[in-house]
Amino acid sequence: MTTMRPSRGKDPGQQSAVDETAQTGQAKATDADELTEQIEQARGDLGDTVEALAGKVDIKARAREKAAEVTRRLKSAAVEAGRRTAGRAGDVRAQTSRAVTPVGKRVTAAGSKVREVTPAPVQRAVATGTERAKRAWVPLAAVTALAAGVVVARRRRTSGHKGDL
Repeated sequence: MTTMRPSRGKDPGQQSAVDETAQTGQAKATDADELTEQIEQARGDLGDTVEALAGKVDIKARAREKAAEVTRRLKSAAVEAGRRTAGRAGDVRAQTSRAVTPVGKRVTAAGSKVREVTPAPVQRAVATGTERAKRAWVPLAAVTALAAGVVVARRRRTSGHKGDL
């Protein structure tokens, strides 16, 4: 605090007023510093609030986040479904094998019985025909595909499709 000293040529009342003004100036300086700090704090708070609001308003970013979340969930569900399917496929394979084995044995037994009662010349004719069919399979398939292509081409021409071959 400032002590009052008598000044030369001045009234002691004036000196008191000068001292009060000095004290008021210091108080105003302190108040100004506090106001500056409060303003800076308010600016920081306002910036945080604006940032939070911008995050809520940024629809693209929110949509990307939601899409990423959904993608993660779908991938997880797909992996789990794959595991379950693989387990079920193994079960089905085992069941099919158990069901097919007796049927295969019956077919083999029936084939043996048919061979026993079929005359030898018929067996030879069937064997010869089977061998010929095995050798002629590729050329026969090629001729069949060519014939199908010709039929399709003719139908397109007659139905008015130009150049759609």
